[in-house]
Amino acid sequence: MKTPNRFAPATVAQIPELKSLKRNGHAGMEWIPAGTFNMGADNQQAAPDEYPKHKVTLHGFWMDATEVTNAQFAAFVKATNYLTTAERKPDWNELKKELPPGTPKPNDSLLVAASLIFNPPNHPVDLSDYTQWWKWEKGADWKHPRGPKSSLAGRDDYPVVQVSYEDAQAYCRWAGKRLPTEAEWEWAARGGLVNKIYPWGNEPADKGKPKGNFWQGDFPYHNTVKDKFYGLAPVKFFDPNG
Repeated sequence: MKTPNRFAPATVAQIPELKSLKRNGHAGMEWIPAGTFNMGADNQQAAPDEYPKHKVTLHGFWMDATEVTNAQFAAFVKATNYLTTAERKPDWNELKKELPPGTPKPNDSLLVAASLIFNPPNHPVDLSDYTQWWKWEKGADWKHPRGPKSSLAGRDDYPVVQVSYEDAQAYCRWAGKRLPTEAEWEWAARGGLVNKIYPWGNEPADKGKPKGNFWQGDFPYHNTVKDKFYGLAPVKFFDPNG
């Protein structure tokens, strides 16, 4: 596929100074014990940059039990008046610093507060061309995740989306937390299982009862909604791992 590999560690743009608020100790978090595991992949379902499998040892750490929800992110925004990346008009003078020399300036109609939304076709497409199911949408942001006409009504317990790495870092600083490393994430996601493909074991995701929120059917134009959700699912809907 012609999709990009994982990016190298990025230099994060300056994040506004935000008051750290250590609320409720470790409420809503789980203690992940120290341990050693084999990180990475050794099966055909992995991407090239997930090899080789290698031994990693970690100290114990605290981790949120779920994704950050819309309600949690809304509390952060209310307390700080923070504007996410998708809500800011791009500054071409800053943007071009991250682009190859000589990159032409986009049309002014594109230099607006916007983000990508899922825009599925109604027919099979070349899966190496992700522009077939992503659309650049003016007015799409965390409060309007599917475009300016959408809202968060009834979705307080859904994961917040349309947030950038910079936005996530800002939220963490306010909450008195940090993002997990890739190794920490994989160790926690394995749920105590050893050398299994998935958090529940080796059974394929599309076999048996729904184990999480996955696309069932033919991507990106037909979803059977076997797991009850076409798009996002509320946090804690599916069984937790070990």
